[in-house]
Amino acid sequence: MRDIRAGAWLDQAAADLTFAVRTHARRPTATLVIIATLAIGIAATSISFSLVNGFLIRPIPIQQPERFVRLYNAYKRGDPYFTFSYADFADMRALRDVFADAAAEQPVPFTMGTAGGAERVWGELVSEGYLKVLGVTPAGASSLRPKTRFRAATRSSC
Repeated sequence: MRDIRAGAWLDQAAADLTFAVRTHARRPTATLVIIATLAIGIAATSISFSLVNGFLIRPIPIQQPERFVRLYNAYKRGDPYFTFSYADFADMRALRDVFADAAAEQPVPFTMGTAGGAERVWGELVSEGYLKVLGVTPAGASSLRPKTRFRAATRSSC
């Protein structure tokens, strides 16, 4: 038979809590294992969410990311994400009725000298106006200007 009093559920919850405390007091090792398992599970979930949020969910920190488009060349054979030559990039940049502006980037390995020797690091070669297109203000003294463009950029891909 069901108790229809207004506070009956509170009495039942108090009885359940008392039973749980007594049961766990009889087996402290099992209680510690349960608490440790819950703590590890909560920590792992928090770390996983932080990583997914940081890399996949949160939008990239540029102005108007919904207007940002990344283009690649696609060939019938080979790498589907083949980059453009600098001449192709210059032609696309000239299409002002399609794009407001354009910037090019190319991931490149660099060798950086340290006190302990040399270390390989990854960086990017970027075109002039790269930071302006992204709407980012440079932290250093100035942004890249056409006169600072590498001469090799006309021969390599972007």
